[in-house]
Amino acid sequence: MMQLTPKAKKELQLRIAQLTDPKAFEKAQRKSLFGIGNTVRAEYRNRWAQVAYKRSPGRPSHRAAIKRSLRSLVRRVKQNVFRLTVGSSVKTNRLARIVNILNPGFKPFRAKNKVPGLKIREIMLIRAGTIAKQRYQDELELQLLKQANGRK
Repeated sequence: MMQLTPKAKKELQLRIAQLTDPKAFEKAQRKSLFGIGNTVRAEYRNRWAQVAYKRSPGRPSHRAAIKRSLRSLVRRVKQNVFRLTVGSSVKTNRLARIVNILNPGFKPFRAKNKVPGLKIREIMLIRAGTIAKQRYQDELELQLLKQANGRK
């Protein structure tokens, strides 16, 4: 049977306390969600950049502004429950607020053609769900291990 030295026992108790602390678990959840949000945001930007769009010369594209304004927010809904939102941001009273981006693929009033880029939001909603399912558990475990080892 293996015996631990008093120093090792104390270190083990400290690590267990770090892992069972609810605030540390919340911190790990937030960090893992931020990582997932950054991945989704990068894919969202790529989708907006890839869609063909013609505009008359001399007028800047609004798509560049949409790409720049994409943000990911993690908000606490209740204890140990967080919501990740990715979209275009507007700052209001020191808090960022995510607003809906006009979905391309719509046909403006009296227009002949639809705006290119059909259903980017719907595609990204499905893609974000698959990314979250694939990565959340792994990222959460990795973050908890980092915290248990004393790193942030």
